Amino acid sequence: MNRYVGRRALVTGAGSGIGQATVLRMLAEGGRVVAADISEAGLSDTVTRAGGDADRLTTVVVNIAD
Repeated sequence: MNRYVGRRALVTGAGSGIGQATVLRMLAEGGRVVAADISEAGLSDTVTRAGGDADRLTTVVVNIAD
C-alpha cells in the first residue's frame, strides 16, 4: 500500500517506540518524513531501521519542550 506517496509528515519522539514505528510505517508506504527526537542515538537507530527508505528521511535532534 502506498497511502503516503506525495505526502510529508513531522513525527516527534521518532527515536524509539511508537514514534519510531510511525516513521518506519510512513516510509514503507511511500511518504517523506522529518523525524524529531531529543536522542541522537535513537534517531540513528531509526535511520538504520529505515534501510532503503532512508533517502526520504530527515532527522532533527531537538527538545520540543523548549
